Amino acid sequence: VLLLLIRLWQVQALQGPELSQNADRQSLRRLRVSPVRGRIFSREGELLVGNEACYDLVFHLSEMRQPGHLRETKAHVLESATRYSMLFGRPHELVEKRLMDRLLVRATEPVVVFHRLTESEVALAAEMSPVIPGVEIHTRNERSYKHPGLLSHLLGTTGWHIPVDKRRSEEYKQSFALEELVGTSGLEQVYERELAGESGEVMVQVDFRGFYHGTMYETPARNGYDLRLS
Repeated sequence: VLLLLIRLWQVQALQGPELSQNADRQSLRRLRVSPVRGRIFSREGELLVGNEACYDLVFHLSEMRQPGHLRETKAHVLESATRYSMLFGRPHELVEKRLMDRLLVRATEPVVVFHRLTESEVALAAEMSPVIPGVEIHTRNERSYKHPGLLSHLLGTTGWHIPVDKRRSEEYKQSFALEELVGTSGLEQVYERELAGESGEVMVQVDFRGFYHGTMYETPARNGYDLRLS
């Protein structure tokens, strides 16, 4: 018992500040690896529906917590969103009441603050100094149409929904709250299972500014199958 007490004092008193600093500098972030949705081709092999990359500005609320009452964290998040709003010259998409609900119930979920960043906005966000911890530029895919408006009743539509995977645990679902593209009508809905693919996951280590330090493990996503019409 004496040895345990000595070791406890050594860890808490002598090594405490150093260990606390290391803990502050490193954290684990679990991310969903979204699959690339399958494309749709005509019977002659012409691309009708494809994908294009777009960028969102995302806040990881769990990494933006402030000491004291939860109101301090809410004020910090809103102030950070305002800073980016002034930088981009357009309003952010955070709603104060909804933000408070997320902080109370689903703080592990990332929140999209700006959708569809332009190239100049991506550059401005990347060059912003000082960098705000917990802020990330997230890449996702949106549908692109070779002939907009053509066969839209047949090809169908897609929408953004928070994924629910019954095969995964509650912890898994709550850690990946970024929306994913799903088919809502037409062929996009009929062949949803084939086009959607399966999500993967990656556990990365980041410092207190959110910068990448290494990958703990990774499960790759399986991209969706392409669909060829007859």
